[in-house]
Amino acid sequence: MSLIIAEPNPVNNVIVLNHTTTSVTLSWDQPFDHKPEYTYKVAVNGNLSTNVTENEFITVTQLNPGTRYIFRVFTLTADNTSADPVTVSSTTVPSKPGAINVTALSNSSISLSLGRPVDMEVNQYNFSITYRAANRSDGSLIESSNSTTIQGLQSGTNYTIVVTTIVLGGVKSEAVVRSQFTRKWGEISLVDWVAARM
Repeated sequence: MSLIIAEPNPVNNVIVLNHTTTSVTLSWDQPFDHKPEYTYKVAVNGNLSTNVTENEFITVTQLNPGTRYIFRVFTLTADNTSADPVTVSSTTVPSKPGAINVTALSNSSISLSLGRPVDMEVNQYNFSITYRAANRSDGSLIESSNSTTIQGLQSGTNYTIVVTTIVLGGVKSEAVVRSQFTRKWGEISLVDWVAARM
């Protein structure tokens, strides 16, 4: 005669409480048949290791920035009998862009080089760029390469430029901000001045 071990009930209401560039915090409600000896196992896609906790929450660490993860939460009995998993997904926050440098200026445009975000692959993200001058409406664009030119600007005007990394699902990084004036009409750069005298 074989002993039949009853599986515990699954956890309830798994939610994502918070996410950073390298971690995701999950929370859930106890299963309906909760017992003091129950624990919980959290498995992460792409990771061979699992996380076990006695609490109804956990922070999974050592994740990659801007990456979508699927988490499976199991109820465990004292003898490691497992309930069916409850699944939730979350995308970690992407790394912020690297340095934002101005590579060219005119009276109506600003060209930028956009630094690659740390620990992210080139095809994993885009740059979201917004720009605004005082008393003017925002402009915006999405750029997949590490350079861009903002056009249609007013001459001799200071623009605040905000650049974030954005990944699939619309998750954005911390912003990198810089201010830059366009050239005034008739103003030439040092490069133009040297070229004109040669």
